[in-house]
Amino acid sequence: MLIAFSGGVYVSSQASQWVRGALHEYGNAIGYNIDFEKFELSVLKLRLEVDGIRISDQQNNEKLLTVKKSIVDLNWLDFVIKRIHLSEIHIESPVVNLNKDKKNWNWQEFITAVQKNAAKNSTKDEGKPFEFLIDEFKLSNGKIAFVDNSAKLKAELTPIDIELKKLTNRESDGSIGGLESGYSIKLGSASIPVPGSDKTVKFNHIKVFGNIDVDSKNNLKLLLNAEVDKGKIDSVTELQGASGKLSSKIKLQKISIAPVIQLLPANKPLITDSGDVTGEFTITGSYFDSISKYKALQYINKTLQHVDVKHLSTLSKIKLDFAKFYKGKKSKKIKIENNSVINYFDKSEFTEQDLQMNRLYRVLDQWVSKRSWRNSVEYSVDDTEDPIKFIIIIKK
Repeated sequence: MLIAFSGGVYVSSQASQWVRGALHEYGNAIGYNIDFEKFELSVLKLRLEVDGIRISDQQNNEKLLTVKKSIVDLNWLDFVIKRIHLSEIHIESPVVNLNKDKKNWNWQEFITAVQKNAAKNSTKDEGKPFEFLIDEFKLSNGKIAFVDNSAKLKAELTPIDIELKKLTNRESDGSIGGLESGYSIKLGSASIPVPGSDKTVKFNHIKVFGNIDVDSKNNLKLLLNAEVDKGKIDSVTELQGASGKLSSKIKLQKISIAPVIQLLPANKPLITDSGDVTGEFTITGSYFDSISKYKALQYINKTLQHVDVKHLSTLSKIKLDFAKFYKGKKSKKIKIENNSVINYFDKSEFTEQDLQMNRLYRVLDQWVSKRSWRNSVEYSVDDTEDPIKFIIIIKK
């Protein structure tokens, strides 16, 4: 017994030194410091405990992640059949710092560094994917801190509790390559600042739970149930990986409008302590493509913050009319920005003579003069860059 105990202590000590050395070597390869305070491996129990995990940027020493304690319980028998089986993973008090400079979030840069290193060291023959099963994954008392100075955003989400059940890459037909798990996420109370504003959306209780199933072809089925304060959201979402087509059925039950009413555009601040939304609706189409292309969430927020409400109908009418502008020329895109509508055309659509003789402005001038909203606007053409901008601005 004493020999077994002594052997276990020696193995744990050696494993700690080896892992620390490997992490330092890998961290130097990607430009980050990766370390821990305490490492214990129980060979007999097959339990791994690591305290004080931390990841920081080597250039500015900025912390990306700290973890107070993590515990992993393994299952011996499954190694015989070449399956990774973890009985439990428990991560206690992790802190994720999300900071953004002028261009990128710090975690974007970290992930990019990891991907570049993986690509450099990858082999063409990756072999058959290894099956894995995690009976239970727990994350308790977590915190995510957001800082984006350019958007005047500073927020914290805490405490965060996440629980996953039966997380596996084995599909129902026995093939390997998908992902399936039940999940539960508890946020407790949350106070979320709106980027570019001094407004805050507050919730007293948020809990999300359900099941996620992704097959080897990246087809997704997501069952999502949420408790938001005293209201409920039930939804079933399916996404086809190849086409990007989305279908989602959503049911709302007594979702309070109090947290978001202040975000609606109005001449005076809107405040309410009562009122809720109940209903059902369906979303279909290639929504992920449009969100990725047009950055819909940022666009909506910008519109709410900067567009005068009384001009919204006129701006929409101008944008609709603008789609028929300049016969024979193909518009690149049309967008509403602040209190203006901008129509973009590639410079190659026009000749040097068009530009030198100011024909573009004259065409715009004649076109605007025939519109019903002509007396409400000012307009100009910016041909100094490519694409050329035809700009119509609502008068204040």
